[in-house]
Amino acid sequence: MLQNMQVGTFVILMCAAIVTDVHRMKIPNVLVGLCLAGFFVFALLNRMALNDILIHIAVASIIFLIALVPYSFRAMGAGDVKFIAAIALWFGLGEELITFGILFSFYGGFLALAILSYRHVPLPAVVKGWNWAANLYNPTKGIPYGVAIAAAAITLRSAVL
Repeated sequence: MLQNMQVGTFVILMCAAIVTDVHRMKIPNVLVGLCLAGFFVFALLNRMALNDILIHIAVASIIFLIALVPYSFRAMGAGDVKFIAAIALWFGLGEELITFGILFSFYGGFLALAILSYRHVPLPAVVKGWNWAANLYNPTKGIPYGVAIAAAAITLRSAVL
């Protein structure tokens, strides 16, 4: 029961990130904060050992530092960097984290190709009135990689059910 609540909470947070990233091209800090808080709540409820919690924190910190590299080249937004670190906190050190990295890289590449293709077709008049669709169409807005990051996290976390 607790595991289902944990996965359900995680998936809801990821879906919220997808919606906000598509609509506003941002992942709000409050959402990242909820991801962080959610880990600690469930770590306590699951009676996770302090040593294991510290390992999860160390992994998230290292992933945050690694994600600063693409951020420094403007290849990733600040929200994505914080979001990846918050998700890494949930996964900790091990195979799950590596699989997450592979999945979000694959999903991110697919998303980028899809959006770049979308930007090369005429935008229907009815869609021009939708701010989120116009944002996705606008090449100066970048790619909402939070969608790929969250989709990879959902794929991996929901596989435990």
